[in-house]
Amino acid sequence: MSDDEQQEESRSGRDVSRRRLIAAGGLAAFSLGTAGCSQITDSGGDDADEDEDDDEDEEVTESTDTPTATPAEENGIRTISFGETRDGYIDSEDENDPVDGDLAEPVALAAEGGTVAEITMESSDLDTYLILEAPDGSIVEENDDGARGFNSRLQAELEQTGTYTIWAGTFEGDEVGAYTLSVSEIDVSNRPDLESIAFGETREGFVDAGDGSDPADGDLAEGVRLDAESGITAQITMQAEFDTYLILEGPDGSVVAEDDDGGTGLNSRIRTRLPQTGTYTIWAGSFSGTDTGRYTLSVEESDPSEQPDLESIDFGETREGYIDTADGTDPVDGDLAEPVALEAESGMQANITMEADFDTYLILEAPDGTIVAENDDGASGLDSRILAELEQTGTYTIWAGSFSGTDTGSYILSVAAADIPEGRDLESISFGESREGFIDNGDGADPRYDKLAEPVALEAESGTTAVISMESEELDTFLVLETPDGTVVAEDDDGGSGLNSRLQAELEQTGTYTIWATTFGGSDTGLYTLSVEQR
Repeated sequence: MSDDEQQEESRSGRDVSRRRLIAAGGLAAFSLGTAGCSQITDSGGDDADEDEDDDEDEEVTESTDTPTATPAEENGIRTISFGETRDGYIDSEDENDPVDGDLAEPVALAAEGGTVAEITMESSDLDTYLILEAPDGSIVEENDDGARGFNSRLQAELEQTGTYTIWAGTFEGDEVGAYTLSVSEIDVSNRPDLESIAFGETREGFVDAGDGSDPADGDLAEGVRLDAESGITAQITMQAEFDTYLILEGPDGSVVAEDDDGGTGLNSRIRTRLPQTGTYTIWAGSFSGTDTGRYTLSVEESDPSEQPDLESIDFGETREGYIDTADGTDPVDGDLAEPVALEAESGMQANITMEADFDTYLILEAPDGTIVAENDDGASGLDSRILAELEQTGTYTIWAGSFSGTDTGSYILSVAAADIPEGRDLESISFGESREGFIDNGDGADPRYDKLAEPVALEAESGTTAVISMESEELDTFLVLETPDGTVVAEDDDGGSGLNSRLQAELEQTGTYTIWATTFGGSDTGLYTLSVEQR
């Protein structure tokens, strides 16, 4: 839900959603899709209407109108009105949005000043992204995953009268495909702000465009007061359909703690000892900083003795630990993490796995203080795994942390002796082949982002069109294609199914190309399958 001139997977900033950090860092968009129809067409059909009705029943019951499908415009004019649900298609001939210059379809919406609009973009194929531009060209709001799954939803009060532009795009910035766009006018009169909460309570709130800005990033968030005594350990949980984010501000205005995915799924949880007596402010917001919608907030007093630190672990053990705000900071990014000691002999191979409800992150530090390996999503889902050969004898430190760098909560750590396969390097591949490879810590670094990657040689003739796919059950894959003269001709993250990669490129040179098989995290190791086809 995690990068252009030099893709650096920042885990501390969160001005935008995780994968959009790539674009913010400067990831060049390679438009590899085929051109399609650029007009919006009628969504039509009873199923589309039922899906839309279900979505409204679950989240927005106070709409003043029900979106209805409208006929396609034969001349390709891209417009939508309040109450409509329409189908569109992003293709390579569309325009570039005014924020990141990414490929997006502009859709006109006429509106009166003072209207509150809810705009939803859904797709079964794309990780959608919405940008709303005002008549004067200013950006009103943008959203990544405000709706269910990877779909987008934004709510905004429209201050100007005129024609707004809805930029219907994708998180990657260069994806093409079909989507459905809905626009409704919202009645916010029955959505009172959640102003305060007490220990032992669970209450409902609503983040809307009229709320304030949090003190850490200036993002849209609802401020909820909490009165507390010093020394209390508070556990604060926020749940919603969007990707939540919590910030706890102390009575003196300092930020005590913040959290992204410390709860279940994309929900947030803070567990921290309160240093002062007075009124704290819980800022209930979203990871993107712009999402609006309903949420549930819970506050409990926690017993810190129930969550002891995990100080050490041995080979063959699986143990539970707990990251809290009293833990240390890792030696790589200075992020919150729990240090766990591991005794090992030189030559041993370790398989270290970390599992939790939040998005985990592992760092392995050698006895001499050097970093052996680090990993984000090398295990299943958002869990982490390091496979490494240990070259020193002594005490290693496993830093058990989170991708955001601030999450707190329970985790499971396992350490086992590993059997890292030898001779599994995939050195070359030919057109028409599908071959298995293994990324390990002995591989090289790709020429684009300097990430851990396995180089695979491909012989090709000028004028050939290559389709390259990389799949893995363990890894969030990433492909970089380098030409015989050393230039990067294409790259891809999730162009295949799920988190798998797929790129298509016309090869303009004759010679040996290098396919760099890597991962989105840049440090993950594991098994993958590479396929190359000629078109």
